[in-house]
Amino acid sequence: MRTPDHMAALLLMPDGPDGPLATGCIFSPDEGGPEDGGGGDSDYVSPTTTANLMKNFAMAYSKMDFDAYEDLLHDDFKFFFLLNEGPSDFWGKQEDLISTQNLFSGNPPPNPSDATQNRGISSIEVDELDELERWEPVTASDPYYGDIPGAESAVYTVRFILHHDDGTVTVDNSQIFYAAPRQIAQEDGTTRTKWEILGQRELASD
Repeated sequence: MRTPDHMAALLLMPDGPDGPLATGCIFSPDEGGPEDGGGGDSDYVSPTTTANLMKNFAMAYSKMDFDAYEDLLHDDFKFFFLLNEGPSDFWGKQEDLISTQNLFSGNPPPNPSDATQNRGISSIEVDELDELERWEPVTASDPYYGDIPGAESAVYTVRFILHHDDGTVTVDNSQIFYAAPRQIAQEDGTTRTKWEILGQRELASD
């Protein structure tokens, strides 16, 4: 079965966009990431570049690591997905985190339409996350991120395979990723750059 990225997660949302959410963070703004001597899983790298940011994105999905995923997102994060009718729609950071937390939990929530159980995801295989078009500055005319200092975007091919007891769900599409840098104060008075994901936009297939 193939489905757009967050539409797969939407199928697994137990309580809709207003459902419960537990939060955490692998890179404390005060401590920095692993490369800065701070806390966090040693498989992750400090997101001082867009390349490191995307490496952590892939790692968070493959580990189904919600705390790591949450730490990647900018406060203004939006996910733009394609509806069956054609036009795009979006949800914000809170809706995305609820969806992703449920996806990563592996717990099959009830299907509200018929009181049956949806399939819980047991593992996620990041088969492909490749840059198709290099990172470029977002133009000032962009309706969502044109006013975010330093914002950039790039096109990636995305192929994630979600495994469950009865088979797989394959996310297979191209997406625009948006990111922006933030300066994090350090204890020694210096700052370090932390890139965060501003948004994702699904692209229609050719």
